[in-house]
Amino acid sequence: TFFNLDYAAPVACLPQFRSAEEPPRHAPVLSGDYLVRRFAQVQKYKTPAELAAA
Repeated sequence: TFFNLDYAAPVACLPQFRSAEEPPRHAPVLSGDYLVRRFAQVQKYKTPAELAAA
């Protein structure tokens, strides 16, 4: 779990935890984009613009 990342902070699987046999389970993502997506899933009554402005 990560706390207080900048919006533009990339989050990705570290090289030492991936291999040809075990590729990353998730694609790289920006911290802020991920949070906005997650908030939208649980706060369905808000629009994406409202979530981004919060």
